[in-house]
Amino acid sequence: MTGRRAKTAPAEQKRLTRDFFNTVAGEWFERTYDPRAEYRKYPSNRVRMELALGEIKRLKIRGPFLDVGCGTGELVIELLRRNIPTTGIDIAEKMIALARANVKRALPNADPAKTFRATDLDAFRAPRGSFRNAAALGLLEYLATDDELLRFLARVIPRKGRALVECRNKFFNLASLNTYTSDLAASHEFSKLIDEYGASGEFSRLPYSAIPKVADETTRAASLFLRRAVNDREWRETVTKKFSSYPSLMVRRQHTPQEIQRSAARYGFALRYVVYWHIHPFPPVFEKHFPRIFNKLSVLLGPLGHTPLGASLGSSFLAVLERV
Repeated sequence: MTGRRAKTAPAEQKRLTRDFFNTVAGEWFERTYDPRAEYRKYPSNRVRMELALGEIKRLKIRGPFLDVGCGTGELVIELLRRNIPTTGIDIAEKMIALARANVKRALPNADPAKTFRATDLDAFRAPRGSFRNAAALGLLEYLATDDELLRFLARVIPRKGRALVECRNKFFNLASLNTYTSDLAASHEFSKLIDEYGASGEFSRLPYSAIPKVADETTRAASLFLRRAVNDREWRETVTKKFSSYPSLMVRRQHTPQEIQRSAARYGFALRYVVYWHIHPFPPVFEKHFPRIFNKLSVLLGPLGHTPLGASLGSSFLAVLERV
């Protein structure tokens, strides 16, 4: 991804983010949900949504629920189908237009204008504590600071409410073998990151003792797929789909669990656990040689993200925060 070394003023970052997501709104569903299950690209938003829905079910999270940075509205629609009252907001007007069209088609009784609103965090008006729980998926990385989101969540979520916040995983730089790794090796942060990585096991939902069982189940499923795929010409195809690139000046920040824990604590949130996702079977540089196999393996190995192994294998994580 581009923009990792850029330094962009907050107002310019907001403009770049709004413009980019307005530009890609029409391609976003195909780009990130892989509706035909071709795996020419990793189905990031589908996997992330399924992960969030799984945690929402496991934690028995109810509404009113707020999806911050809702995009084209898929998570909101799925929660409404589960009878969880949900509102979605997004800075990109074209994303909201598509979200409204999607909910009208999927749930004819829903009110698109009330369900989805085009607004940023500063402009959104809601009574204090008006949402019991919230999600912010694919948002924090684009904000200039953690404070902007966490201050907002602290206002709209009451005590004991939860927030599911996605972060790009800084630990993955230790294993990605790309320019992120090179930049890290040349910086003063390498030893600090190693130390935090060594202490990261406490943040996973499943303990170290769960690793053998989860690893055995996932690698067996991956092996069954590989035995078929390596002899299948279609799975070995290298043709991928081209989509719009991220602007070179757009910042996409990364976090460790410890960093989001410290930021969250300033606003009265406790980090309960993290789930790593977008598990990589190999470093990203190899994806171009067998993209469909690579991305399918990434999905099959997803359960490893619930264990401490995910810290070095997943490029993102879902942080489960609770207002205390």
